[in-house]
Amino acid sequence: MRLLSSRRVGCLRTNRHLAFLIAMAVVAGFACVADSAGAEVVIRVTPSDPGGLDAARDRAREAVKRHREPVRVELGAGTYVLEHGLVLTASDSGTAKAPVTWTSTPGGRVRISGGREVGGWGPVTDPAILARLDHAVRSRVLVTDLRAQGLANYGTFRRRGFGLPRAVSALELVCDDAIMPLARHPSKGWLTVTATLTGGDAVRFAFTDAEAARWGAAPDLWVHGYWTYDWADTHDPVLDFSPARGEAAIHAPAGWYGIKTGARFAFENALEALDAPGEWWLDRAAGKLYFLPPSDAKPVRTVVTMIEEPLVSLEGASYVRVEGMILEDARGDGVLVEGGANCRIAGCTIRNLGGLGAAIKGGRGHLVRSCDVYGAGEGAIAVEGGDRPTLKACGNAVENNDLHDFCRWARTYKPGVQVDGVGCRVAHNWIHDAPHNGILLGGNDHVIEFNLVERVCLETGDSGAFYMGRDPTMRGTVVRNNLFRDLKPTQSRPGEFNNVMAVYLDDCACGTRVEGNLFVRAAWGVMIGGGRDNEVRGNVFVDCDPGVSVDSRALNWAKDYYNPGGGWEMVRRLAAVPYRNALWRARYPKLAGYSLATCAAPAGNRIVGNVSTGGRWLELVEGLTPSSVEIRDNVVEGAPGVKPATWPPIPLDRIGLERDRFRPAPRPSR
Repeated sequence: MRLLSSRRVGCLRTNRHLAFLIAMAVVAGFACVADSAGAEVVIRVTPSDPGGLDAARDRAREAVKRHREPVRVELGAGTYVLEHGLVLTASDSGTAKAPVTWTSTPGGRVRISGGREVGGWGPVTDPAILARLDHAVRSRVLVTDLRAQGLANYGTFRRRGFGLPRAVSALELVCDDAIMPLARHPSKGWLTVTATLTGGDAVRFAFTDAEAARWGAAPDLWVHGYWTYDWADTHDPVLDFSPARGEAAIHAPAGWYGIKTGARFAFENALEALDAPGEWWLDRAAGKLYFLPPSDAKPVRTVVTMIEEPLVSLEGASYVRVEGMILEDARGDGVLVEGGANCRIAGCTIRNLGGLGAAIKGGRGHLVRSCDVYGAGEGAIAVEGGDRPTLKACGNAVENNDLHDFCRWARTYKPGVQVDGVGCRVAHNWIHDAPHNGILLGGNDHVIEFNLVERVCLETGDSGAFYMGRDPTMRGTVVRNNLFRDLKPTQSRPGEFNNVMAVYLDDCACGTRVEGNLFVRAAWGVMIGGGRDNEVRGNVFVDCDPGVSVDSRALNWAKDYYNPGGGWEMVRRLAAVPYRNALWRARYPKLAGYSLATCAAPAGNRIVGNVSTGGRWLELVEGLTPSSVEIRDNVVEGAPGVKPATWPPIPLDRIGLERDRFRPAPRPSR
C-alpha cells in the first residue's frame, strides 16, 4: 500500500522539497501535505496489499486525523474479495471542504466482491444423480465440489415475500457477471392449484403436472406462489410432498391469505427441475453444485455468493464518497448508509445481490447518483430520512440511476426505489423491467420528478408503477414531469387479466399532486382510490384505458377496512403523527379537520387542464358523478366539438438519465 502527498505540488518551491516531503510521508506511514489550501492526500491500494481495504481504511482514518485536506483512497484495478463488509464510521468522516473519497484509479476497473470464484467443473458421472436429471440435459449439466475448494457455508433458505422482513439469501451462483436462477419448475410460467385440502397445522393443496409426478422425495423442496392475490407472493418450504398424488403442503397460514383454487405457483430447489439454461442446484449434504450453463460456450468466471453483511456500510459517517466501483456478488445488500450526513454513492455498478442494491436509512443530504443497479434480490434502492412529527426534511436523494431486473426473490413491494420519511427526492432515474412497483412511497413532502418508468408490474396485478396508500396523513408529495410508458394488464391465469396503474393512489391516499407527466400506453394512467385532496393537473395521456379513474371505496366495498378496527388501521395511522398541531395545520390545512366519520367520501379531488388522446379518458365509479370531483379545462381529442389540443409544456428533453461525469453518454432512455 502506498501513501502519496498531494497532486497539487505547484506551491512547492523545488523538486528537492517535493522529494523530501514524499520521503517523509513514506517513513511516517501516512500522507503529508504542505500548507496549500485544497490539496489532496492520496492513498493507493492494490488487491494484493496486506490487510486489504481494512488497512486502507485505517490509513485513511489516520490521514483524516492529521490533515485538513481531502483524502482520496484510490483502488487499483482488480478484484477485492471481502471476508466481511467494509465498515466506515464517524471516525472515517470528511468535511464539506475536505471529503473522503473511495474510488478506483483513473481508467481502472475495480470489483468489490462478496463471493468466491469456483472452478473444477466437470460432467456428472454419479448414476444416482443422472437418473434424477432430465434426459435431455444430462450430458450438459456440470458439477463441482465446493467442499474440496474450502467452501462449506451455504447459508439458509428463508421464507421471503409479501409482508415478510427482508432476508439474507442463501448461497447463489453467478456466471460471467450474471446471477443464475435456482432450479425451478416450470422454468417459465406457472403451475395451478387445482384444489385446497385439509391438513392439520399445514395447508395442503393439489396440482396436476405430469413431470412433477415422476419426481422422488425431493428433499428441501420449496414453492413460490401468488397464493391468493396477484400482489402478494411468498416463498415457502414444502412440508410434505406426494408427487404421485399431485399434492403438497406448506405452513399455515399460507401466504398470509391462505391458498385459493386457481392460484399460480412453481416448485423451487429440486434437482429434477434443473432443465433450463442457467439453472443450478446445490446438494447441501455433499457440497456438490450442479449447473446447466446458459450457453454452450464454457463459462469464463463462476462465483458463489458468500458474505451476508453489506459490502460497504457507512455508519454515522459524513462527507464520504464511494465512486466508480463495481459492488457485487453478496448474499445481503450492496451499500448501507445509516445516519451521518452528505455521503455520496456515485457512478457504481451494484449487482448480483441477495438483498437491496443500496439503502439510505436516516441522516441528511445523502445521495445515490448515476449508479446501475440490477440483479438485486429485494429491490434496487431504499431511501428514508427526516422526521414526520416535526416534518423536518432529510434532503436525501436518488438521482440518475439505471434500475432494472430487481426483486428477483421477493417479487412484490420491493421496488426500484422505496421512499419513506420526509423530504426525499427521486429524479432522472430509469426504472424498468421488473415484476412489481417502480416507486413505492410512504411519508410526506417528497418530490418524484423527471423519471422514466417503463415495463414494470410485469408479473403482478392491482399494482402501480408509482404506488402509495392507506394513510391519509401521507401528504405533500409531488409527482411531476415523469414519463410512464408501456404498462399493460398482466394475465395471471387463462382468460383473467389484472389491472395495472401508472400512478396508483391506493386505498384513500390523500394530498398528492400529479402534475405535468406523460403517460403513453400506460394502462390505467392515474387511479385515485377513494382518497381526498389529490390534484391531477396538466398531464398528457396517450392510449391509456382509462386516463384517470376515481372511486369512493371507503363508502362502498372497503368501508369495513376503512372504519375503526378495519384492516387498514386508519385510526393508528392518524394517531402516529400530531396532525392537528399548529405545524401540521399550517402545512396541511385540510387534514386538520380529518376524521374517519366525515372523510370517507373522496372530496377535494381536482382533475384540471389535462389532455387525453386515444384510449379512454375518464372513469368515475361506485356512484361518483362529475359533481363529486372538480373536473374542468381538460381536452379529450375526438370528443364532439373538441379541437386538437396544445399539449401542456412537459420538458421531455429532461426526462430520464442525464449526462454527468459518471454518464458521459447515457444510453437512450426517452
